Amino acid sequence: KQAVSIPPITDPYLKLADDIQRYAKKFIGTKYVYGGKAPKGFDCSGFVSYVFKNFGYTVGSSSADIANKWKKIQFTEALPGDIIYFKGANSKSKRVGHSGIILHNENGIVTFIHSSTSIGISITTTNEAYYKKRVLGAVRVLEINEAMSSLK
Repeated sequence: KQAVSIPPITDPYLKLADDIQRYAKKFIGTKYVYGGKAPKGFDCSGFVSYVFKNFGYTVGSSSADIANKWKKIQFTEALPGDIIYFKGANSKSKRVGHSGIILHNENGIVTFIHSSTSIGISITTTNEAYYKKRVLGAVRVLEINEAMSSLK
Protein backbone atom coordinates (compact mmCIF):
# COMPACT_ATOMS: atom_id res chain seq x y z
CA LYS A 1 0.00 0.00 0.00
CA GLN A 2 1.16 3.46 -0.78
CA ALA A 3 1.10 6.05 2.00
CA VAL A 4 -1.27 8.94 1.46
CA SER A 5 0.44 12.26 2.01
CA ILE A 6 -1.58 15.06 3.51
CA PRO A 7 -0.69 18.42 2.02
CA PRO A 8 0.47 21.03 4.54
CA ILE A 9 -2.05 23.60 5.66
CA THR A 10 -0.98 26.84 4.03
CA ASP A 11 -3.76 29.21 5.04
CA PRO A 12 -2.37 31.02 8.14
CA TYR A 13 -5.71 31.07 9.99
CA LEU A 14 -6.28 27.35 9.44
CA LYS A 15 -2.67 26.56 10.37
CA LEU A 16 -2.97 28.44 13.66
CA ALA A 17 -6.37 26.86 14.40
CA ASP A 18 -4.90 23.43 13.65
CA ASP A 19 -1.91 24.10 15.93
CA ILE A 20 -4.28 25.14 18.72
CA GLN A 21 -6.35 21.98 18.28
CA ARG A 22 -3.30 19.72 18.30
CA TYR A 23 -1.98 21.37 21.45
CA ALA A 24 -5.37 21.16 23.20
CA LYS A 25 -5.68 17.45 22.37
CA LYS A 26 -2.42 16.75 24.24
CA PHE A 27 -4.39 17.27 27.46
CA ILE A 28 -7.17 14.73 26.79
CA GLY A 29 -7.72 12.76 29.98
CA THR A 30 -6.40 15.49 32.30
CA LYS A 31 -8.66 15.63 35.34
CA TYR A 32 -11.15 18.39 36.09
CA VAL A 33 -10.17 20.63 39.02
CA TYR A 34 -12.42 23.51 40.09
CA GLY A 35 -10.45 26.71 39.47
CA GLY A 36 -7.69 24.66 37.80
CA LYS A 37 -5.53 26.52 35.31
CA ALA A 38 -2.59 24.12 34.80
CA PRO A 39 -1.88 20.66 33.35
CA LYS A 40 -2.28 18.98 36.76
CA GLY A 41 -5.99 19.87 36.51
CA PHE A 42 -8.22 22.33 34.62
CA ASP A 43 -11.68 23.76 34.91
CA CYS A 44 -13.30 24.72 31.61
CA SER A 45 -12.16 28.34 31.32
CA GLY A 46 -8.78 27.49 32.83
CA PHE A 47 -8.25 24.99 30.03
CA VAL A 48 -9.36 27.36 27.26
CA SER A 49 -7.21 30.16 28.70
CA TYR A 50 -4.18 27.90 29.11
CA VAL A 51 -4.34 26.66 25.52
CA PHE A 52 -4.74 30.12 24.01
CA LYS A 53 -2.05 31.61 26.28
CA ASN A 54 0.41 29.14 24.71
CA PHE A 55 -0.24 30.98 21.41
CA GLY A 56 0.01 34.49 22.87
CA TYR A 57 -3.68 35.21 23.55
CA THR A 58 -5.14 36.25 26.89
CA VAL A 59 -8.77 35.21 26.46
CA GLY A 60 -10.26 35.80 29.93
CA SER A 61 -10.42 34.22 33.35
CA SER A 62 -13.96 32.83 33.22
CA SER A 63 -16.33 31.50 30.58
CA ALA A 64 -18.44 34.65 30.96
CA ASP A 65 -15.33 36.85 30.48
CA ILE A 66 -14.46 34.94 27.32
CA ALA A 67 -18.00 35.18 25.94
CA ASN A 68 -18.17 38.93 26.60
CA LYS A 69 -14.63 39.94 25.59
CA TRP A 70 -14.43 38.55 22.05
CA LYS A 71 -16.30 39.03 18.78
CA LYS A 72 -19.56 37.10 18.81
CA ILE A 73 -20.14 35.11 15.66
CA GLN A 74 -23.13 33.34 14.16
CA PHE A 75 -23.12 29.77 15.40
CA THR A 76 -23.46 28.53 11.82
CA GLU A 77 -20.20 30.37 10.95
CA ALA A 78 -18.16 28.91 13.81
CA LEU A 79 -14.76 27.62 12.72
CA PRO A 80 -12.08 25.45 14.28
CA GLY A 81 -10.23 27.57 16.83
CA ASP A 82 -13.31 29.55 17.84
CA ILE A 83 -14.63 29.27 21.40
CA ILE A 84 -18.08 27.89 22.14
CA TYR A 85 -19.90 28.80 25.34
CA PHE A 86 -22.84 27.35 27.21
CA LYS A 87 -25.23 27.88 30.08
CA GLY A 88 -24.01 26.33 33.30
CA ALA A 89 -25.70 23.47 35.13
CA ASN A 90 -29.05 25.33 35.22
CA SER A 91 -30.45 24.95 31.71
CA LYS A 92 -33.13 27.60 32.40
CA SER A 93 -30.52 30.28 33.11
CA LYS A 94 -29.08 32.51 30.37
CA ARG A 95 -25.82 32.96 32.28
CA VAL A 96 -22.62 31.71 30.69
CA GLY A 97 -21.19 28.88 32.75
CA HIS A 98 -19.07 26.69 30.46
CA SER A 99 -16.72 27.00 27.47
CA GLY A 100 -14.67 24.91 25.07
CA ILE A 101 -12.58 25.14 21.90
CA ILE A 102 -14.26 24.29 18.61
CA LEU A 103 -12.62 21.50 16.64
CA HIS A 104 -15.19 21.04 13.87
CA ASN A 105 -18.54 22.41 12.72
CA GLU A 106 -20.58 20.33 10.34
CA ASN A 107 -24.16 21.34 9.56
CA GLY A 108 -24.45 23.13 12.90
CA ILE A 109 -23.22 20.17 14.93
CA VAL A 110 -20.09 21.40 16.68
CA THR A 111 -17.37 19.14 17.99
CA PHE A 112 -15.42 20.79 20.79
CA ILE A 113 -12.75 20.03 23.37
CA HIS A 114 -13.36 21.10 26.96
CA SER A 115 -12.89 20.26 30.61
CA SER A 116 -15.97 18.43 31.84
CA THR A 117 -16.61 18.10 35.58
CA SER A 118 -17.35 14.39 35.11
CA ILE A 119 -14.47 13.26 32.87
CA GLY A 120 -11.94 16.09 32.56
CA ILE A 121 -10.51 17.09 29.19
CA SER A 122 -12.56 15.37 26.51
CA ILE A 123 -14.12 15.83 23.09
CA THR A 124 -17.88 16.27 22.88
CA THR A 125 -20.49 17.40 20.32
CA THR A 126 -23.43 19.76 20.59
CA ASN A 127 -25.55 16.83 19.46
CA GLU A 128 -25.38 15.41 22.99
CA ALA A 129 -28.61 16.30 24.80
CA TYR A 130 -26.92 17.93 27.82
CA TYR A 131 -24.98 20.39 25.64
CA LYS A 132 -27.59 20.78 22.91
CA LYS A 133 -30.01 22.52 25.30
CA ARG A 134 -27.30 24.67 26.89
CA VAL A 135 -25.37 26.11 23.95
CA LEU A 136 -25.49 29.92 23.90
CA GLY A 137 -23.07 30.93 21.17
CA ALA A 138 -19.50 31.26 19.95
CA VAL A 139 -16.79 33.89 19.79
CA ARG A 140 -13.80 34.39 17.52
CA VAL A 141 -10.44 35.12 19.09
CA LEU A 142 -8.23 34.53 16.06
CA GLU A 143 -8.17 37.01 13.21
CA ILE A 144 -6.66 36.25 9.87
CA ASN A 145 -4.30 39.23 9.97
CA GLU A 146 -3.07 38.26 13.46
CA ALA A 147 -2.55 34.68 12.32
CA MET A 148 -0.51 35.86 9.33
CA SER A 149 1.70 38.15 11.40
CA SER A 150 2.34 35.42 13.98
CA LEU A 151 3.66 33.08 11.27
CA LYS A 152 6.25 35.53 9.88
